[in-house]
Amino acid sequence: MSKPVLMLEFNELSPTLIERFMAAGELPNFKRLHDESLAWVTDAGEAQENLEPWIQWVTVHTGLSFDEHKVFLLGDGPKCDKPRLWDILSAEGRTNLICGSMNTAYRPGLKGRLIPDPWTVGAKAFPTGMFDPFLRFVTVNVQEHTNAQVPLSRADQVAFLRWMAGHGLSAGTAAFIVRQLANEKLTGKFRWRRAIVLDRLLWDVFAWQFTRTRPDFSTFFLNSTAHFQHLHWRNMDPEPFRVKPSAAEQAEYEHAVLYGYQQMDKVVGKALALAGDTHTIVFASALGQQPYLKAEDHGGKVFYRPKE
Repeated sequence: MSKPVLMLEFNELSPTLIERFMAAGELPNFKRLHDESLAWVTDAGEAQENLEPWIQWVTVHTGLSFDEHKVFLLGDGPKCDKPRLWDILSAEGRTNLICGSMNTAYRPGLKGRLIPDPWTVGAKAFPTGMFDPFLRFVTVNVQEHTNAQVPLSRADQVAFLRWMAGHGLSAGTAAFIVRQLANEKLTGKFRWRRAIVLDRLLWDVFAWQFTRTRPDFSTFFLNSTAHFQHLHWRNMDPEPFRVKPSAAEQAEYEHAVLYGYQQMDKVVGKALALAGDTHTIVFASALGQQPYLKAEDHGGKVFYRPKE
């Protein structure tokens, strides 16, 4: 490894949309990264049922196909004892900073720090205890985001704020949170943008750790834009869909997907600045999305949220 590597892992971004938005001038940092890089779009060579991102990210991190690593479910990552990139590098004396990588785990002897994703129940951070207040707050918010209220105590909230204040919380992120909450209260809309709050908090923690540890290998994973695409592709491009969004829905969600890509572009810009000339940046994305049309003859795909 001639240079340290910073690997950006943005889940389920579409190469087609990246190219379209770059051409429209919406993603200047992606454009710069693309123009300074070698770029490939690859085929995983897997059956459709094995293309879930929590399967494919394990393939990225281990270099093994699904048949070799056997990780099929989100949450099964810690059951896989195959060495990940950071295990191999640790064995060679290299240091690592793994931030949010999906469905992951690590072997004894890890050199560096690892923050697991907030979806994998049972995943452990390293060093043990270092990130507990942060992970408690983030994991509960992510896993309970469809509830009107998140089951966090006042003590949990205070512990999180104290931890963030000492581990990288930026003035920009604090201001963004205030603006987001104020906009929700003023308009009664745009609660969906809260996903970007998590992105900003994760970046603050990552950048703070990065500047202090200067790892040989680092990863930074985000999922918010994949989430926006799942919910709002129909709003971005109604034409292929038989069930059209209403005018009220379009007023709020028409540009939700573009907004997500623009937020990812800002992170790319921050990464370019953080890496400077000393690091190589690798950008990876799994499972580029396309519109889902199979349910259109039955009223479109519908999400149900059971409530007690």
